[in-house]
Amino acid sequence: MRAALLLAAATAVGAVPASASAAGELTSLGKPVGAEGQAASAVVSPNGRSVYVGAIGGGGALTVFSRNNRTGALKRLRGRKGCITRSGSRRRCTRDRSMKDVFEIAISPDGRSLYAGSSGFLTTYARNSRTGAVRLLGQPLRAGGSPVVSKDGRHVYAGSVAFVRNPSTGTLSPGPATTLGASVPASSSDDIALAPDGRFAYVLRSTLKDGTSLDNAFVIALSRDPATGGLAALPGGCFQAKPEIPACGPTGWAAGIAPGDLPANYFSGADLAVTPDGTSLLTAINSGGEGAEHSIGEIGAFTRDAATGALTPFPAGLQSGGLTDNFNGFALSPDGKNVYQASDMNPAIQTLAVGAGAKVTGVQCLIQQRQRPCKQLTRMEFPAGVAVSPNGRSVYVTNSVNVLAFKRR
Repeated sequence: MRAALLLAAATAVGAVPASASAAGELTSLGKPVGAEGQAASAVVSPNGRSVYVGAIGGGGALTVFSRNNRTGALKRLRGRKGCITRSGSRRRCTRDRSMKDVFEIAISPDGRSLYAGSSGFLTTYARNSRTGAVRLLGQPLRAGGSPVVSKDGRHVYAGSVAFVRNPSTGTLSPGPATTLGASVPASSSDDIALAPDGRFAYVLRSTLKDGTSLDNAFVIALSRDPATGGLAALPGGCFQAKPEIPACGPTGWAAGIAPGDLPANYFSGADLAVTPDGTSLLTAINSGGEGAEHSIGEIGAFTRDAATGALTPFPAGLQSGGLTDNFNGFALSPDGKNVYQASDMNPAIQTLAVGAGAKVTGVQCLIQQRQRPCKQLTRMEFPAGVAVSPNGRSVYVTNSVNVLAFKRR
């Protein structure tokens, strides 16, 4: 079976030797910086002066760091401004009884609002753009999916759910209902990416089998009304990893899997991003099957028509680029030249180069256990969320109870 073959192949991670130097390569900035809870997500503020780390477990947490724009070094804010937890007791954090696990974080372009995505909830915080400190605004809203803010700051999306944002206060109100078109199954999670011009959006939906186990992944292209924020499915814009809905076309990711083996295999989306030039859509996909010990993380790419928003799966199939297993975190650099991904089962951080036609190749791998040709990073524990600074000089990876900081070449 394809999954079993990929599992075996994953033990030999392909990348350039550690002695070579390539664009996008990472250099550690030193010891990890402590964070609250099980750090799972990270984001850098638009002005590059703050980093926020969301945590899961124990009721969730949010840790606030100041960032040196020149060196990329992090320093936790002092006292209660440095963290928010449900109990507020640890490290004298600010107490928020409505705090939930923080899986993803987004910041508005004006830097005045922070949105924390939890399982089925979206929480709004007001942000001090000078100090980076945040404070809760109201109670969490019911909404699934990872948050994204439009470039004009007028709309926020939690997966495929749209909200209208008040630019003055950052508060949210319900937006237009999203029309997905084809009868796509209900999601276990939705991730969304907006096109650079704001006229289109793309949803990566993961679904469950019998409501419990991972099953299928869908990519849905939608038009976006910049005035209202409304999303509507584009004709022919639905793609599926496994054949399930007649109205959705194939992604090509299941190529090589015998039809009889498809029910025992699964595909699940981790994240997605549109390249800055608008020509491609990159998706982070985990897949596996019966007999596999864990999932394999790969990149599924689409070429994109900037005028119509239409997608075409290309290159065909999934690209490994020398990746290890089970994507936890995924981030595209601001210049669109590199993808950074974090894997947890065999702890590793991968740097990929994005070439013409969205073809990815391995540049560097950092791994916990000694394994050639990767560079060993013993302080790595459980890499998860990945964030790249707006100036492209720094990369941050959440790592169990701390954050790893890197200089980007």
